This record gives sequence, C-alpha cells and structure tokens, in this order.
Amino acid sequence: MLQKTFSNPVTPVFKPQKKFAFAIFNSNYGKTKKFWNLKLKNDIETVIETFHLLGIAEEDTIILYDADYDEVVYYYDKIIKERYKDAERTNTNTIFFLWYAGHSVYGP
Repeated sequence: MLQKTFSNPVTPVFKPQKKFAFAIFNSNYGKTKKFWNLKLKNDIETVIETFHLLGIAEEDTIILYDADYDEVVYYYDKIIKERYKDAERTNTNTIFFLWYAGHSVYGP
C-alpha cells in the first residue's frame, strides 16, 4: 500500500486539466537466464495504484505487459499521439506519464 506524503505547499507552475498514463512492463528476457525469476506483478499493482493516486482515470491509463515492438508502436502512435494532438488542438493543459519496467534483450 502506498502512503501519501505531503511536503510544504508550493505554487504549481503547470496545472494539468487532463492526465494520461502509459506503462510498459517487460518480463520476457528471451534466453537470458539471469532474469527468468523476475516477477513484475507487484510492480504493476504499485504503478497502477500510483497512477490512481495521481488522479489518472482508469480509462486514461494504458498498461502493456510483455508487449512486442508492434504493440508498443501501435499504442504510442494511435493513442498517445492522438491524445497529444487533441490536447494541442483544444489548448488543454495535459500531462503524460510514461513508465517502463524491465530489461531489454539485444540479439538472438
């Protein structure tokens, strides 16, 4: 369970009207045995809870787990870029949170 910790109040420089979150979790390490036992379930739950505490609605949150390159590009190009263009077109203060967890494996 996360706990909210508040510091002294500060004057915000930017106050978003819309918030979006995009999280990618990777536990697929190919033939790299070193990471086979890594489990991300608790990390995923913690990040989702953090997004919720930040006031990001569930429908404005994209969670990808062991997604391949094409899936990541699809969500980035079709969803994130479109939301960015919409915010720019409507002059809406919008913040995007991007979270990546895991390692990547290069080569066969």
